[in-house]
Amino acid sequence: KLTTIPLPLCRLLSAFAFMKAFNQRPFMVRFAAIPVVGIILALATTVANCQENSQPSLTIALDPTFGTDGLIAEHSNPDAPQHDRFLALAIDSRGRPVAAGVSSDLRFALARYTTDGRPDRSFAANGKASVMIENQATLETVGTADVQSAFNMAIDRQGRIIVVGKALGIDRNRQSDFVVLRFDDNGQLDKTFAGAGYRKYAAHDWSSIATAVTTGNDGSILVGGYAQA
Repeated sequence: KLTTIPLPLCRLLSAFAFMKAFNQRPFMVRFAAIPVVGIILALATTVANCQENSQPSLTIALDPTFGTDGLIAEHSNPDAPQHDRFLALAIDSRGRPVAAGVSSDLRFALARYTTDGRPDRSFAANGKASVMIENQATLETVGTADVQSAFNMAIDRQGRIIVVGKALGIDRNRQSDFVVLRFDDNGQLDKTFAGAGYRKYAAHDWSSIATAVTTGNDGSILVGGYAQA
């Protein structure tokens, strides 16, 4: 189907389509862009032709050299395939995509792919890492599956992967606190960071979630997020 809509709206709808396309099955896509007039976005059988005659734009198409026909769709943890999801993506200095999210067995999930979209077998276990920082007894006491999750990530100049999100509150006054995890280039928790590879931070008196992160040239980490009553 070919639809012509205003350029800003098309961009918004296209981004939303990506999020809904695989119905909770993690996926990523790579596009090949060619400068022309108008933006054309192909998603399965739907094509949105975004045009604004007075402004130059791009033609965007799935890159067939990446993954399967330009996309990767797989579970972050094959042993727990329900409702797992990637929520953040970064590209390392060698052009490899690294994705972070959460799997349905309550673990932080991390995956790295080669530049052509195959799992990077040199990273963690067959390209995927999963970490649970809460013990099982704590999870059973809380009685909820929504106690830890990754929301964003960054890769520093040394190739270390920093993942931020939320974890169970340090004390009972808060349901969740900021959490920062750092992985080395091999996909293992970097135990030189906070002694365990991760650390929780009580960023506010209310429950808080880390949703943004960046790194400095000196290896410092800047984290942002929000608190909710």
